[in-house]
Amino acid sequence: MAWKISKAAVTEARQRGWETRRAKYGQSGHDSTYSRSTVDLSTAVRDRIRLARLAAVLHGDGMLTEAQIARVIDVDLVRVRGIIDEGHASLTYRPLQGGWGTNVMRRINKSATADVDRRRAGRANAAGHFERQCGGRGGSGTASRSD
Repeated sequence: MAWKISKAAVTEARQRGWETRRAKYGQSGHDSTYSRSTVDLSTAVRDRIRLARLAAVLHGDGMLTEAQIARVIDVDLVRVRGIIDEGHASLTYRPLQGGWGTNVMRRINKSATADVDRRRAGRANAAGHFERQCGGRGGSGTASRSD
């Protein structure tokens, strides 16, 4: 059995609903706007780049560690490393200006070069350790089992 409601009854119910909403929320019938965002996208991108540049300078100049930056901006270390990399890319594209900026860029580049050298030395030490453990052989350095 289908319910039959007249158009007049539906219209009257809708009208009462809107009157109730307007009494509660005001003339618009709702308490907020229907816009997606009040922040301009270009502002958000610009702020992200500024944060990345700042993080790269603070870390590169030795003022803060990755863990301290992570704590301040409430993200994990992997995200901080990505932010710092993004900041370095931005600084490479548009370096800091002025006397202070030139000195900071010099220190950042020097520390980045030192980091690469430390990583290379670490890999060489690991390879040397492996060679010492294995006796220069490709195996594990222990006698092999023969069946």
